[in-house]
Amino acid sequence: MTQLNRGTRGRALPFRSLTAIAFAFMVVLAACGSGASSPTATPSKPQRGGDLVFAHAIDIKTLDPVQAVETETIYPLDMIFETLTETSTNGQSVVPWLASSWDLSTDQLTWTFHLRAGVQFSDGTPLTSADVKFSIDRNRNFNGGFSFLDSAIKDITTPDPETVVITTKYPWKPLLADLALWANGIYPNNFEGKTAAAFFNDPVGTGPFVLDFWNKGVSTKMTRNPHYWQPGKPYLNSVTWTFVPDDNTRILQLKGGQIQLDSFPPFATLNSLKASSGITVQTFPSNLVSYVLMNEHMAQFKDVHVRRAIAYAIDDAAMNKAALYGYGKTNCSYMAPTLSYYDPQTPCLTYNLSMAKQELAMSAYPNGFSTSMLIGSTDVYQEAVGTIVQQELKAININVTLDKVDPGQLYSTLAEEKYGLAYEAWASDIPDPDEQASFMLDPVGGGADSYSTGFNDSQVVQWVHQTEKAFVESQRASLYTQIQVQVAQDAPWAVLQFVPYQYAFSNNVHGFFAYPTGNYHLQDVWLSQ
Repeated sequence: MTQLNRGTRGRALPFRSLTAIAFAFMVVLAACGSGASSPTATPSKPQRGGDLVFAHAIDIKTLDPVQAVETETIYPLDMIFETLTETSTNGQSVVPWLASSWDLSTDQLTWTFHLRAGVQFSDGTPLTSADVKFSIDRNRNFNGGFSFLDSAIKDITTPDPETVVITTKYPWKPLLADLALWANGIYPNNFEGKTAAAFFNDPVGTGPFVLDFWNKGVSTKMTRNPHYWQPGKPYLNSVTWTFVPDDNTRILQLKGGQIQLDSFPPFATLNSLKASSGITVQTFPSNLVSYVLMNEHMAQFKDVHVRRAIAYAIDDAAMNKAALYGYGKTNCSYMAPTLSYYDPQTPCLTYNLSMAKQELAMSAYPNGFSTSMLIGSTDVYQEAVGTIVQQELKAININVTLDKVDPGQLYSTLAEEKYGLAYEAWASDIPDPDEQASFMLDPVGGGADSYSTGFNDSQVVQWVHQTEKAFVESQRASLYTQIQVQVAQDAPWAVLQFVPYQYAFSNNVHGFFAYPTGNYHLQDVWLSQ
């Protein structure tokens, strides 16, 4: 699950007390300045050279793919380590990458992958099947992380240096998508004789860039891989990711030319940035959906009527206007519209205060109760969401205090399962809905206790496992429709918004594209001089 700050459900109400939050955002917006936009003329073909500086609000945590969780760690690592398959531009299928092709046996248990000819690691040594086996075996045997996505693999063999054979325990439809996961990135067999710690201090991969330095808490720089297998790429000489947690500082640095790319500037600032000279703002379709999670290990949230009451009480349309400035879209399904098998007909617990009160009256807590909500402490959007939820749940006598933690620690705090409510956002990392279904709906299969909520609907779990073994598209689609309908009725969380990815960059940055899965290919990016 990539960690990010983040049909129509509910009607928009007058802002009432939400206007105070909107006003606060406008103060931030005004501080960002304005000006006429004057895009530079784009040269007819990519230019080689230049050094890109890319600012992130959260620091890189590790250089080991199997331990990476946060967005700000995952995407830079994609520039060093590549996978057998890669996500397509629409985020719904895979394309060949380090594997140029593959075959599936008639019993749907044996996948034979043919490695791309001529691929070398950044130190000039050739990629072989032994490297692939070592890397994927390491992830599937890792205790934690995203090893659950490789749980169907029974064995990996290497009949020759160019061929990898993966045998699964049972027919497993998501395998090609699972192999596109960053945690299945390929590095040399046996770490070239080094310890894991020594290797990841100076990692070797097949990606377009090579680590220059990692100054923890400050910046990470990568330079062009001279042995990269895509001819002529990357265009850039280097990329540096800087750690700049303050939103306004990143914006000032972008305007001043100290950085060329700002990841996830607050939605409140986008209109002002669009009007700024020399800056481009772009949003990209994502598979990112935000939620208010409910911890079913607490008695109140074990009660389905409490959960449904909370879902009915939150006005997503008003929240979108006040907190996202209209950039989000309210969503009924727990899945994003960009994912395969998303069903736009999924029923909603539409904003309805009367129904919220009725549901609470049917619960074991008809007079309400007090609880807390876990949010990121320095994230403008999360603070807004928390304040809005706090205000709206007062209407049904649920009193919420905001428990603010560092955004970089939000996921680990959530995993302790000592919260009541929590803000979270899911962006699927692979082009198949199984990762999300396993992680959020199966308390055992995803290894995360259903997104640390304790949600457990045996029928939903059964359907999830059936989708994994279904190779007939119509059968998978039907199962996922049933899953989305049932989850909407169970309300293990309140679905908030379907949110795009937002980036701001200098006008001399070209070719930047964020995939629905959130990753990007900086080998395609170039700077006009």
